[in-house]
Amino acid sequence: MDQEFMMYILAMYNQPTNTGQIYNVLIGRTTPTMLYLVEKKQWHGHFGLFNDVNRKQLDQLQELFLAKETIRSVDKKFELTAFGQQQLERLFNPAWLIPSMGFFTAHYRQYVWDFFQLITQIVSEKIFSNRQFSPMTTSPTLQSEAKLLLKHAEFDSEQWVSEVVRMVETLPDQLGELLSNELAGNGVIGSTDKQLQAHFDLSAFTFFLKKQGAIQLLLNRIDDDFPQLSLLLATCEARSMYHLSPSTFETAQYLSNGISPSAIARERRLKLNTIHEHIIEMAFVLPDFSYRSFIPDSVYDRLDEIYRTGDFSYSKVKEQLDPLVFMHYRLFELERMRE
Repeated sequence: MDQEFMMYILAMYNQPTNTGQIYNVLIGRTTPTMLYLVEKKQWHGHFGLFNDVNRKQLDQLQELFLAKETIRSVDKKFELTAFGQQQLERLFNPAWLIPSMGFFTAHYRQYVWDFFQLITQIVSEKIFSNRQFSPMTTSPTLQSEAKLLLKHAEFDSEQWVSEVVRMVETLPDQLGELLSNELAGNGVIGSTDKQLQAHFDLSAFTFFLKKQGAIQLLLNRIDDDFPQLSLLLATCEARSMYHLSPSTFETAQYLSNGISPSAIARERRLKLNTIHEHIIEMAFVLPDFSYRSFIPDSVYDRLDEIYRTGDFSYSKVKEQLDPLVFMHYRLFELERMRE
């Protein structure tokens, strides 16, 4: 088994956990429980990173870690031992850490980067009046999306080029070089992953994580100072349903039209608790979510009073506020976690 992957997984035991949690986070499961776990442990960089990971493989790794005494059992979970920490200090590569604070998956990052590359290539060829060229991607969906973006009233080719140059210049040298060398246009063919892996003398595992980190850093830095890149990102966000599960996205559309959770439940023939779970998912995933709008003022004020006492466990709050709607509790807790 690849030693780098082993060390990556071992590092996740720096907080008490188990293979069930690790597996569901790595494949990007979007249940409220998993989203809460990611937020609590600050595991955003791990989320959806290896969607093809095998649960059995993780179970075998955990058994191996136990046998080597790099982890130990603690209250039905497992955590690093002092020896395990020593192993990480010797073998763990900090370059593997991805600077993500959102619920982005590896698949989404690659999708954004493929789109970014395609637009850059088309704009470059257009500027130099090159009509005969082969698009970097053969995906008809991505090509169709690119055509729509290029026709957008606010899209400007020259400004796009300027923003791409400025963005690459903001990235650390090696990461900027990695991404810029994959770009193509005006007869220039971008380097492949294998070529860049050899150029930087990196293992396939380290290169994958370094590239994921570079793309995430680029995403983190797209703001109002980059209006053209923001257009692309807005397209990608909408195309990916804003990182929501399909059912939650449908609920979000109802809510955006002013329909109440109880009315949505009746319309969709779902339990009200299911709609509440959708709202909790939105709260975790959407950056500008309004927590207060889903908590009655009187309930919010009472939750605030209890929170100030210092013990805000669900069981303790339920003793003092009954009946307690779990959605209200979780939304309030999340708001406080993110302050």
